[in-house]
Amino acid sequence: MAAPIVTGIVALWMQAYPKLNARMVREILEKTSRTVVNGEAITATSGNKLQMGYGLIDAEAGMHY
Repeated sequence: MAAPIVTGIVALWMQAYPKLNARMVREILEKTSRTVVNGEAITATSGNKLQMGYGLIDAEAGMHY
């Protein structure tokens, strides 16, 4: 069920910034995604991204990025 949520967030970003392209969206997702460690959200910077993903999407951080 993550796909429809991520798609909706990306659609909101693209509505706010119509010139976004796929490369930019991927960069935003990679740079602003979060992971939870000991109950605190931190930037996902380590681990195998292909197995674990980039973390939790942060819609607000993506808008500001």
